[in-house]
Amino acid sequence: SQKFEEKTASIANEISLNLPLFLNRFPDFNTDFDISIIHSLGEMDGGTRTIDGKLHFIFGIDGIVKYHNGTTDTPFLHHELFHVYHWQFFKGEDKLWMSLWSEGLATYVSEVLNPGSSTADIMLDTPTGLVTACENDITFLWNDIAAHLDSTDEAIYTKYFLLSSQDPRIPKRAGYYLGYRVAKALGETYGLDDLVKMEPTQLRRLIGDAITVRSKSSSIAD
Repeated sequence: SQKFEEKTASIANEISLNLPLFLNRFPDFNTDFDISIIHSLGEMDGGTRTIDGKLHFIFGIDGIVKYHNGTTDTPFLHHELFHVYHWQFFKGEDKLWMSLWSEGLATYVSEVLNPGSSTADIMLDTPTGLVTACENDITFLWNDIAAHLDSTDEAIYTKYFLLSSQDPRIPKRAGYYLGYRVAKALGETYGLDDLVKMEPTQLRRLIGDAITVRSKSSSIAD
């Protein structure tokens, strides 16, 4: 389609413009990876795959065209580049809090690097109305995710992070918004570089504390 062809051309241009800007902010970024722009057959808008031991940074143009509501893809590019950078330092067990942090910090960084971005630009309006849906039930969400921070259950991950979730109460992709709120809160005390490279035990404690504070303050506000 014309929209697909236009996005393929524009995304390549945006990547070439934004990679140097990203490197300027995070100069120790290891850029030993290949970038591929593909039709993902409905699988993704962006992500990484390791193929034959080599890291490939993949953009699914079909996913970008379908899911992105913003006026610019620059924050999304920064979000995905940041994941690759963050994973140079952030490794550990596959628990829910790590997904919450990984996605929340990437969303927060995409906003910091693009001041004035809209909710849609930083992918917090996918699906439409995500922020409002979360805020309308925020006390429940803080308490529920607090109870599952150390979960390794794929079903819990799906409920909070995937558009395929069928949970009747938790908004699809609520984990992105909750993680963003946590990252933004910690960003008031710590610099970006400290947040990127923070030791996991300290980080897990700070995330738990931030959620506890928010669950209590939101219940008072209810």
